[in-house]
Amino acid sequence: MDSSPRRRLAEHLRRLRLERRLTQEQLAELAHFHPTYIQKVEAARISPSLEALVRLAAALHVPAASLVAAIDEPGDARQTPGDVAHLVGGLPDDWQRFVKALVEFLLTHPEAGRMPTRTAMGGRSTENNDE
Repeated sequence: MDSSPRRRLAEHLRRLRLERRLTQEQLAELAHFHPTYIQKVEAARISPSLEALVRLAAALHVPAASLVAAIDEPGDARQTPGDVAHLVGGLPDDWQRFVKALVEFLLTHPEAGRMPTRTAMGGRSTENNDE
């Protein structure tokens, strides 16, 4: 299977489009392209320009950087804020605000991110607490 950067970008765009339950025609309309352009990009027959990537990202409600990050080699385990933004980007606005507030809280209160110990919970196990 072809694992070129163009192919990885094409597969990533297709996956994002399908996650949002958009047809190629709907994505084309949202990004102001002809439907055959989307077909060619998703088939990895052409590479979108930087301007096209920005328009596609806006139509898909993801950061443009997340589209470019998709061309990294598989197994490239670097996780960036753009990756997190990409994961959250498909959520409704109220959930995005919640996740942002949660992350900000955890960054400013690192102790809150630690799992409680058995001692901190009164020596009781956290399993089977339906008693």
